[in-house]
Amino acid sequence: MVSGMRVLSWSAVLLSAVAVAPTASAATKCESLASLELLNVSSITAKSFPGGTFQPPDPAGFVPTPTRPHASAPIPNLPAFCEVSIVVEPQINIEIWLPLPASWTSRFQGVGGGGYAGTISWTALAGAVEGGYATASTDTGHSAFAPNNGLGGGGFALNQPADTLNTGLIRDFAERSELELARKGKALTRAFYGTGPRFSYWTGCSTGGRQGWIMAQRHPEEYDGYLTGAPAFNWDRFIPAELWGEVVTN
Repeated sequence: MVSGMRVLSWSAVLLSAVAVAPTASAATKCESLASLELLNVSSITAKSFPGGTFQPPDPAGFVPTPTRPHASAPIPNLPAFCEVSIVVEPQINIEIWLPLPASWTSRFQGVGGGGYAGTISWTALAGAVEGGYATASTDTGHSAFAPNNGLGGGGFALNQPADTLNTGLIRDFAERSELELARKGKALTRAFYGTGPRFSYWTGCSTGGRQGWIMAQRHPEEYDGYLTGAPAFNWDRFIPAELWGEVVTN
């Protein structure tokens, strides 16, 4: 009887070792992504998130207050994943979340922003990784909390104090950051899993909807499908119309 118990005990130990090995291997693989060299990437960090509550880091320019200690609320009950943060020159922040290999659906999901962007879409990343997607989000190249953004959030588009157009940041916001998200996100997906995604999708609303449409129009090879809600089209008319609405209301 004792011998049988020992066999059962050793079996449990072996099964435990088999269960832990993929996680340890995934953690090592995750951290190794930081050594990758990617075109126009000035910074890359990679670390394993063990699961549980995730506190999004505060973007540049955010000033904490007693009532708002962080820019974004903590996100509870997340599965384990590999968190990769990269900076594409000159200052496009892209966050890539990669679920553990056993949970990955072989799909990639780019998630869009809202308004003038300037932040990572943390809750959208969370929803995607919970669904087993490799996923990515971008702040489009500027911080929503930068002092030059103004009350409306679009101040990044101007070089101040001259008030001339900052064409580089405008292009990053309008198109370049979304293309970099797709290409860099899928490159890291291939590096982590050893194979690229079988299908890639874009999802977003408002500004995220516009981002999806511009990708479909100019870079249709990057995604197999798009979920674009309330796309904010025609900014040359849309934004002045908003301003006119505020004048009439007030």
